Amino acid sequence: MKIKTILHRHHYGCFDVEDTDGNQYMIQLAHKLEEQWQREQKDKKTMETMGKVFDRIESLLERSAK
Repeated sequence: MKIKTILHRHHYGCFDVEDTDGNQYMIQLAHKLEEQWQREQKDKKTMETMGKVFDRIESLLERSAK
C-alpha cells in the first residue's frame, strides 16, 4: 500500500487515507502522517494569508488608480 492522499484527520496520529489503487483505510499511530498533516495545515494557512494580502494590495492599487 502506498498512500496517495490524506482524506481526514480524526485526532493525533489517526487518519483516513487513500492509496494509489483508490482503496481507503483508517490508520493510527502514524507520526510521519501527523507531521505531513501539520505541514499541510500550515501551508494552507500561509496561502490564505497571502491571498488576503494580495487582495488588499489589489484594492489599494485600484483605489490609487482612481
